Amino acid sequence: MSAILGAAIEYALAGIYVFPIHGIVGGKCTCSNFNCSSPGKHPLTKNGFKDASCDVDKIKIWWLRHPNANIGVPTGQVNGFVVIDVDPRHGGNESMSRLVERVGELPSTVVSQTGGGGRHIFFTCPAGL
Repeated sequence: MSAILGAAIEYALAGIYVFPIHGIVGGKCTCSNFNCSSPGKHPLTKNGFKDASCDVDKIKIWWLRHPNANIGVPTGQVNGFVVIDVDPRHGGNESMSRLVERVGELPSTVVSQTGGGGRHIFFTCPAGL
């Protein structure tokens, strides 16, 4: 079992819905589009995040078919969290500074590093969002 498949299963066992997204192989997106505008970040399934599942058997099938897939995790009510994506390459640090100036310091929460040198800041999804 690959490390990515193992991680997808761990997410599912923790109740986090996942779906496969294209990966990067040899520096290129697995979608085979030479001019891909979203390498390694777009869905492999027909309905994208709407196909997300916690069904371990379905997840195994997806990753056995697409062993180089990355893991997509939908935000919102389905998984109960929302994410602020801070992408420094596109002015994210400046935008975050303006947000903090406007609303004050954000509460302490889970933060993960992104592949592009930014970060994802996780919050509980507000009811009705």
